[in-house]
Amino acid sequence: MLAMGADGVQMGTRFITTIECDAHQNYKERHLQANPEDIVTVPSPVGKPSRALRNPFAEEIMADSAQQRRCIANCLEICLFRDKGKTYCLLNALAQAARGDVENGLIFSGANVSQNQRIMSVSELMADLTAKV
Repeated sequence: MLAMGADGVQMGTRFITTIECDAHQNYKERHLQANPEDIVTVPSPVGKPSRALRNPFAEEIMADSAQQRRCIANCLEICLFRDKGKTYCLLNALAQAARGDVENGLIFSGANVSQNQRIMSVSELMADLTAKV
């Protein structure tokens, strides 16, 4: 994108599989094993679609209908609450996965998740990224 004239880019997925990332190893491994076909679009609690890796939690929130209610975490936006009496709190769902529960938490991912091929340091990643510009 920089080569095409952009002043900057936003990226996070490539940094998940770095040594310095404090996410659980299960979370990093899930990203390393992911293919483009694993990416799904899920409704976020604030009503904006988000990319995530397919897992039982993502399947459940895609299947549930939702209604707006007051957010339990005092977030800036109104959260969506799932039917079945459970809340879908974005902060809790992301933290659950980052702590290693990659089946019952939400795993956000960018479209280029398959470019993560190994655990590396941030300095190695930056060298790799800047070599391609």
